[in-house]
Amino acid sequence: MKNSFNTTLLFILILFVQTVGVRAQSVIAVVGKAKVEATPDEVRLNLSLSERASEYETTVDGLNQRTQRLVQVLLQHGFKEEEVKTTGFNAQPYYEYQNGKRQQRGFSASQNLEVIFAYDQERLVAIVKSVSKADVEPNLSLGFQLSDDLTASLKKQLLKKAMADAKSVGSILATTQGMDLDGFQEVRYGSIQNSPQPLYRESAMMMKAEADVSNFGGIEAKTIPLYEEVTVVWKVK
Repeated sequence: MKNSFNTTLLFILILFVQTVGVRAQSVIAVVGKAKVEATPDEVRLNLSLSERASEYETTVDGLNQRTQRLVQVLLQHGFKEEEVKTTGFNAQPYYEYQNGKRQQRGFSASQNLEVIFAYDQERLVAIVKSVSKADVEPNLSLGFQLSDDLTASLKKQLLKKAMADAKSVGSILATTQGMDLDGFQEVRYGSIQNSPQPLYRESAMMMKAEADVSNFGGIEAKTIPLYEEVTVVWKVK
């Protein structure tokens, strides 16, 4: 019993000596930030069509015919049929009020098409002009965006810049205290207060396809700002 007590006491004494001998590591937590302005390299073109008629079949058939004519316009500009995506379709009764009563007047249907292609100002202008002259009268909206490949490349650049910024700021802070950086203890993606946010990579504009597009050639995609943050906990000595 006495030997067991002595062994336990010796273990506690060694642990106490080891604990006292350990010096707490000084650290500095820094948020490194980076920003770039990127020129979009893709266009997302959305076209919507709508149709009304007294009968459901007539409504849907009329919409399908106009949609096919619009697809043919796009095919003339080098798109493959599988590149023209349907992003939405809706068909339902429509009503009008007469003498305070709601009465069904027929059916309405709409369909949305989308194509994504490499940003080329000349090609974009040609497509918009062709669509505006077509007899199908679609509504048109377009967005300028960054492709997945460009986004991935820029993300790497931003993270490198953010790490460099964190090191620069950390070094300055350490120097003011008469210390030097001694490697990092931890790296977190994003800031301490905020979770990581996705890269914002799209800007948009909208217009009616039947509007005057004579000056459309003067419209160019604006640069898109991208941001990244990293939190680095630096050890200092």
